[in-house]
Amino acid sequence: MDIEYIAEVLPDGHLSLSPAAAKRLKEGERVRVRLSAIIKEAGPRGGLSAQARELLGLLRAAPGRGGYGGREVTREFIHER
Repeated sequence: MDIEYIAEVLPDGHLSLSPAAAKRLKEGERVRVRLSAIIKEAGPRGGLSAQARELLGLLRAAPGRGGYGGREVTREFIHER
């Protein structure tokens, strides 16, 4: 049986368990768990990741090497080259 769902690390260090997964498991049953971190999408709460800020900084600093030289990066700008 394979079950996959998104879990959250709770304040006490435990992982959340989805109700659908809980229905398929018995109390005390041993399971194999594999964890993968999920990178949060940039949005109103998350903002830009450190890697995205670093990349934008590199683009601003090196206009001769693909930087945008102060212009706004738009779809049209990206595809005009």
